[in-house]
Amino acid sequence: MKKTLLVLLVLFFFMGNVNAQFEMGKHYVGPSLGVGAGGYGLSFGADYEYGISLKEIGFDEPGALGVGVILRYYSWSQSFTFLNLTYEWSYTDIIIGAQGNYHFKLSNEKFDPWVGLILGFDISSASWNGPDNFGGNLDASTGWVFFNASIGARYWFSPTIAARIGFGFGNIVSSIIFGVDFKL
Repeated sequence: MKKTLLVLLVLFFFMGNVNAQFEMGKHYVGPSLGVGAGGYGLSFGADYEYGISLKEIGFDEPGALGVGVILRYYSWSQSFTFLNLTYEWSYTDIIIGAQGNYHFKLSNEKFDPWVGLILGFDISSASWNGPDNFGGNLDASTGWVFFNASIGARYWFSPTIAARIGFGFGNIVSSIIFGVDFKL
């Protein structure tokens, strides 16, 4: 039974004649897993995007505009030992952002590349746990607005399911994001 279900699932994902490139008026939503540069650890999150025709907003371009939101959660820690004493920093970031992506129109409809911008807010906290003679325990939190650029692509396995990879660059954590998107 499990093998039959697996075969049906694989056939569903790899159906032929996929016509699934980014479409106007459709919703795209999915979970993501990110790897941060500089030792920032893994992120867990979700992405949402809605397709808008550029002609609707006054442009005569072949591509499409996607607008939406991102949500990311990062948590990592660093520790070291010096003179038999252990010092540890723990960090947490919750990132909420608005995204705008320009999707290029290609003849290969399985491939959906984009470039985009993200304007968001980072809610960050840090805690220090060390010996009392070095200040004891410390907890701090802050938040700030950030601006990032991104590039990425989707590859459609079926008309409604795609794998996604994206690269973020900017004044917040640079990262590689992997995800799965569902077209609704």
